[in-house]
Amino acid sequence: MSTEDLVCADCGTPLKNGHSKCPKCGSGNKLQTLEAKLALHPSDFRARQKNKSMPGDVLAYRYREKIAGESGRPARDELTVDRRDKEWTSVHHKVKELIDGVWKLCDEHTRKYRVKRWQKEVR
Repeated sequence: MSTEDLVCADCGTPLKNGHSKCPKCGSGNKLQTLEAKLALHPSDFRARQKNKSMPGDVLAYRYREKIAGESGRPARDELTVDRRDKEWTSVHHKVKELIDGVWKLCDEHTRKYRVKRWQKEVR
């Protein structure tokens, strides 16, 4: 811990090396400031929601960044699987590609399927 970025917690005066008390107000309370930058690159993100009355995930979401196979450009891929309906499963897929510095929608479709999971028996 560096003492040069210590300040008095009461008046905000910077404390130099060897000062145990503030030269301005005489307080012994110290505060150290810390600055940090955090860069997040969400290359793969997943989320899901469960329901105790049904097996498996009721709602699932996946986001990932990849390189598109056909064009070779950077792409963002989003997939949402919705199983909240007891008879149908809905899958929504969206792909955006980086074209000339702008994210453009290349493919988007929604499909519905009959439910394939086993229903829990209610007693």
